[in-house]
Amino acid sequence: MVGSKNTSICTLYISGKSSYYEAYALRRKFMSEITVEVISENVKEKVHSEVVKLIEDVIKELELNNVKIVEKTSTDGSITLKYGIVPSPSIAINGVLMIIGEKPTKKEIKDLILRATLNI
Repeated sequence: MVGSKNTSICTLYISGKSSYYEAYALRRKFMSEITVEVISENVKEKVHSEVVKLIEDVIKELELNNVKIVEKTSTDGSITLKYGIVPSPSIAINGVLMIIGEKPTKKEIKDLILRATLNI
């Protein structure tokens, strides 16, 4: 059934019942929330602010409304327990460290968020 939550995007696209863009829009509609954690030594650092701004720009560009940005310090006990000692800046998406100790480019962030939407 087209439009049901269990409909495979690949099935829709291959069967010709939907264009790629309609399939992508349907996928976004039923996609679960994506949590992006930005981890730095200090959330007031310039690099931290720049990374958060890049993520916000990508979210706006991709028109995603289910991405939550969580800003954390690397000295936060929950971060240390979850990931160990993390150099800053680092980015975790849905609980998986993806970028460690470097400022990512906008393209890298976009690729990571798109992969999270497609569960790759």
